[in-house]
Amino acid sequence: MDSSSATTTKHHLTHMAAAPLTSFPAAAESQDGDDDVPIDEFEIAVKNISSGTSRKGSIQRHSSSESEISSLWVHREKLVETLAKYDTFRASLLTLLEHHGLNQNAVRDAITTYPNTFTLSDEIAELRPKITICEAHISPDFCYAWESCDDLHICPRYVMGDCKEDSCSLGHCWTTDHNRKILQSFNMDRLPSEILCTLIRGTFSELKPVKSLDVCQSYNKATCRRRQCSSLHICLNFVIRGGNCGLPSCQLNHYTTEPSVCKLLESHGLPSNRCSKDIIATLLAQNQTLSNQSYSLRHVKRSPTASSVNTPSPNLHKGTSSTVWSHFYKGDVPVAEICYSSVEGKCQSEAQGCSRLHAKEHFHWQVSESKEQWLNLQNSQVISLERAYCDPVQESVTIPRLDTALVTPTNPLLSLLGRDLWSADLINHNLKDSSGEKILNLRRLCTENTEMNVPASTFLWYYFYDGNWVEYGRLNPSAEGDLVYDVSSESIEVVYNRPGCQIMSLMDNNKIDFQAMVHRNGLSHKWKIRRRPKSHLEEATTSIDHNQILPSHWEAMDPEDRLRIVDLPPWCTEYEQVLELLHTSLHDAKVLKVERVQNPFLWRALQNKIEELSLWYGDIERVDVRTLFHGTDVDVIKHICTENFDWRLHGSRFGQKYGHGAYFATEAARALEYCTYDLLNQRYLLVAQVVVGTIVQGDYTMHCPPQNPVAGIPYNSTVDDEFEPTIIVKYDKQEYYPQYIITLS
Repeated sequence: MDSSSATTTKHHLTHMAAAPLTSFPAAAESQDGDDDVPIDEFEIAVKNISSGTSRKGSIQRHSSSESEISSLWVHREKLVETLAKYDTFRASLLTLLEHHGLNQNAVRDAITTYPNTFTLSDEIAELRPKITICEAHISPDFCYAWESCDDLHICPRYVMGDCKEDSCSLGHCWTTDHNRKILQSFNMDRLPSEILCTLIRGTFSELKPVKSLDVCQSYNKATCRRRQCSSLHICLNFVIRGGNCGLPSCQLNHYTTEPSVCKLLESHGLPSNRCSKDIIATLLAQNQTLSNQSYSLRHVKRSPTASSVNTPSPNLHKGTSSTVWSHFYKGDVPVAEICYSSVEGKCQSEAQGCSRLHAKEHFHWQVSESKEQWLNLQNSQVISLERAYCDPVQESVTIPRLDTALVTPTNPLLSLLGRDLWSADLINHNLKDSSGEKILNLRRLCTENTEMNVPASTFLWYYFYDGNWVEYGRLNPSAEGDLVYDVSSESIEVVYNRPGCQIMSLMDNNKIDFQAMVHRNGLSHKWKIRRRPKSHLEEATTSIDHNQILPSHWEAMDPEDRLRIVDLPPWCTEYEQVLELLHTSLHDAKVLKVERVQNPFLWRALQNKIEELSLWYGDIERVDVRTLFHGTDVDVIKHICTENFDWRLHGSRFGQKYGHGAYFATEAARALEYCTYDLLNQRYLLVAQVVVGTIVQGDYTMHCPPQNPVAGIPYNSTVDDEFEPTIIVKYDKQEYYPQYIITLS
């Protein structure tokens, strides 16, 4: 301990000694404010100190029992934060001493005093809080004793990483009054949500082990009405008899490739991309009670349910299914095409195994590291690639990041792509990561050749002339003499598909070189050519009007996407523009990351408000939209990105000196003062688009701006100084938008 630390400790112990021992909890509460002291464990500490029964008398090393209680309480908070930095929440006493300066005896005392928080085994300290999720809360009934309940009120599927419903009635928030109180009793209220999920997931799975995957009995009786059933909706006889139901009139599901079945299999660590017989064998090995169940259900009259109607029975005598679907993560097929019948109707070869990829669209994209195993990309990535590829002008496109909420931990796509930003080279058919160092193979699959006119598998040919891509057979307005090559894309495609054909001869000594992908006019002139699918997503583009009013530089989003956080690469212009915002007040700031917040709902609300105020004031300049800064706790950033700034939920670190609203600073340095550090010693600064509008001097009594006598409506904002405002207070959630998250060290 250095001299300054010793002085501080001595000063602290002097104040502690002045207070009677029995008044310590109240004194601690007055000093720490927000921290709720767990009285039961403090009573243990007090009894240990008073009786001298602490482990090996270690408490008697200190000069006073009061100082011991203080060190235990402070030490537990420090020990929680330290162990939370480790992936396993475990560390040896020697590691804690050498890397974190934590005295070994003090750690032992803390673990002994707080057995509900830590464990110690073989000199290994582990953060293992005895905390669980309230059974009454997750039951069909309610927890009527929530005020005295000592268990968490949170969705267990969210903790396990399965529930993605924003409106989940069980709750996904760790910072409710009830949950915060529980977490504070373990000094865990300052841990990030991700760490809490991982930590509680371990204790919850220990207390509530995941049951073996079962076949839904209610479904087999045609009585299951659960929207998200945790058991397989598949014919029990089909499973028990190894893939042969034996009932020709059975209307239940016999597909192991059905999406809901695949999801449950993967969530239990079972394979989904195998033939039915292999999957059933693995399922029976994992849940041996299935094979012991009787066949009584086979005599039950089967009535079609929602699942069975949409999943017709295969022709079972042809064997078990090994057909590969585009929603599987593995996409290897003997014939690299999409089965036309799978898209338009029912493939007759599906039961015994179709040689082509089965999909819902006539196109699909796959990625591979070595061309030995192809993986199916996600739908948002496929659409982004297809839309760009249909445009002959496009040579590359940045695809949306992998949505990790839609993949299981066993999906190799997760380790291959991660959450990096990948760019597709549409000429050489490869993917490059943000650094440009990792390159993956890319391929497009389309429907097999049929007599039907399928735009996705109809290719057009273009040549590049005078800055324009011109389709063969169409007029080139920029060419001399209105140049038209009297050859159609259809004719070129026929020659292109002939085995071994590399040159197509045209009139007037013109040739098309398929190997070099150029058009040669004699010996001296040549033009680049391209082969691209016929544009077929225009209808989808016009129908998805939600993207039309969104910023053009945003990544494309599906209509159901509520939020997307985009990590900006340091070399892009947008990243540099964000850094420029900091240079006026944070010259020496070390920026680790800049993320763009894409929330269509909050963005549209802001644009609607700007339009409304523009009409009211008659001039958009008077709306005065500015880029401002907001500093807050790291734990509420995700909620802000989802629901917007709300001081009633998140509080205000500025206080309420200039009004009860959301506070924004004109200088980044001012906002940074109110940013807290996380466990990695990082801070997070929010950049926001804010409608400032008309302003008035604020004060602590204001819960909304006063009336503007000139405009006849309330002022838009209150400020700290009407002439040179540095603090802007907002009251209407439609008048601001969280635009970027800046991570600083």
